[in-house]
Amino acid sequence: MSGRKISYERVTELLGIEYPIIQGGMAWVADANLAAHVSKAGGMGFIGAANAPAEWVKEQIHIARKITDKPVGVNIMLLSDYADEIAQLVIDEHIEAVTTGAGNPSKYMKAWKEAGIRVIPVVASVALARMMERAGADAVVAEGMESGGHIGEETTMTLVPQVVDAVNIPVIAAGGIGDGRGVCAAFMLGAEAVQMGTRFVVAKESNVHQNYKDRVIAAKDIDSVVTGRSTGHPVRSLRNSMTREYLDMEKEGVEFEKLERLTLGTLRKAVVDGDVKQGTVMAGQIAGLVNKEQTCEEIIKELMKSLRYIIHIISWHKTVYGNEDLKGMGKTVVMFPGQGSQRTGMGRESYNSCTSSVKCFKKAGELTGINMEHLIFEENDLLDKTEYTQIALYVTEIAQLADMVEQGLTYDAAIGLSLGEYSALTASGALSYEDGVRLVRNRGIYMEQEVPAGIGAMAAVIGLTSDEVDSVLAKYNKDKSGNTESDNDMYPDTVSAANYNCPGQLVISGKKECVQEAMEVLKEAGARRTLLLNVSGPFHSKLLKGAGDKLMKDLEKVTFDKVKYPYVANCTAEYVDENTSSGYIKELLSKQVYSSVRFEQSVRKMIADGYDTFVEVGPGKTLSGFVKKIAKSMEKEVVIK
Repeated sequence: MSGRKISYERVTELLGIEYPIIQGGMAWVADANLAAHVSKAGGMGFIGAANAPAEWVKEQIHIARKITDKPVGVNIMLLSDYADEIAQLVIDEHIEAVTTGAGNPSKYMKAWKEAGIRVIPVVASVALARMMERAGADAVVAEGMESGGHIGEETTMTLVPQVVDAVNIPVIAAGGIGDGRGVCAAFMLGAEAVQMGTRFVVAKESNVHQNYKDRVIAAKDIDSVVTGRSTGHPVRSLRNSMTREYLDMEKEGVEFEKLERLTLGTLRKAVVDGDVKQGTVMAGQIAGLVNKEQTCEEIIKELMKSLRYIIHIISWHKTVYGNEDLKGMGKTVVMFPGQGSQRTGMGRESYNSCTSSVKCFKKAGELTGINMEHLIFEENDLLDKTEYTQIALYVTEIAQLADMVEQGLTYDAAIGLSLGEYSALTASGALSYEDGVRLVRNRGIYMEQEVPAGIGAMAAVIGLTSDEVDSVLAKYNKDKSGNTESDNDMYPDTVSAANYNCPGQLVISGKKECVQEAMEVLKEAGARRTLLLNVSGPFHSKLLKGAGDKLMKDLEKVTFDKVKYPYVANCTAEYVDENTSSGYIKELLSKQVYSSVRFEQSVRKMIADGYDTFVEVGPGKTLSGFVKKIAKSMEKEVVIK
């Protein structure tokens, strides 16, 4: 590729559509009903003018506009006797875009551009693509010979990347594209949208005869054939009695006029009358892959699911490794950040693209009485308050996970940091989303209320190992209270390691004056830096034991399912799996409120056990940075997404 960014925004913005899916302007097939429903579903439908008179095209435009208020285009066959009339008609009717074929649209270009029409010629060569760009085209459709109907000589695989390298305007790929894999392949070749015909022929909104649809659905991989090569006007269609007769006549050297008479009116015969034996059943080579009728919306949603996933993969790949090959891919972990990662607008992309994400937001709103969209997407004073922060993060993370799973994400295990452990537990299959919402909401409230503001504090410690911090804190706590702290002993004046994040980076927690004292002691012990954090409480310290006890009462009311995907518990750095009892999970979650989060130890364990791909789900890339440092310290290579 010519260094282009993988994106479809140029085409969607150009046409004012939601998805980079263009429907081909197929003669006799692409009527108002099909075009309008493609547009209604978020793509761009085109009415195929073919050789029809302008009055018919005008009627189709008006029908389409009754079906949808989304942009609908017109495909103009420039060899048509009515081309001049239709060229003016699209101006008079304020058509948003035209595609052109079978000729050079240059003579119409100035008038179309002045009228604000987007012009997208179909091209079969690099030379023609360059000519169209010079003439003022907004984009081109590079159509390979795999397509149905009239074809060129180049395949989509060879044509698209050459056209991409030759022009600066967006390139739309066509020919041999019938499912999400084809769409993804087109984008990998440098295209920024795709045009599809054969797949839409069998759409439920397509008015072609059912016999035509059934023939396409029944087609095998080798069922398409090209006729007319001898005439210089090759056409791809599905094999039948007519194509066999035509090919026999070509072999015999029958003159052009007789060949033309054989095919005269045969497309209409197939599309309208349903004669799939003597009619021309135009279809691309991808027909063998098309095996079902779907609505236009179902087709487009299915295609976009694959496309969004591959774009994520590409962007993740480039971010981590540039042009290197992907490494690992042995076992995948989804990981969820905790409090501190929140930001206004988090999760909006998933919310806008995934119905399941929207359902997550709505369900949480019903259960809590909180307008989640307002809390998360709009500037307000609540998002940074613990009782709201935690529920906002949980909803965002599960909504984003739902989107990524729909896009094709699979995983083998989960991990979360602090609040993120609840998202990990839900990802494991053990905690229902509804119960998760209730628990997280109450957890945030209990933690907010347990210690009055100003009493507790937390601080980051940079430059010391976990063992060094533990050793310093053990001596500090002994000097302060006369005893060393243990899980069973409660000393309010002790300072705890709250978060073991990664090598050289920890967070400590406790009473504010004690944390400040410990910061100085840690500096004396060699810490490069200590930083008091702007938080509302001494999280993961013994001061929050009361909040953990309150949460336990709520946990006792919850039924946990068997864990489907193991996760690593914060406070033990050990796996929770299908053999772990529900009661023990509850104990861990209650204890986690006032115990250290052993994220570094947990990740070390997972890397040692062969997990080599870590996918961060939620706002920001904080955990990704931690994992990179942990893996580096272990001299291991991992993939971070």
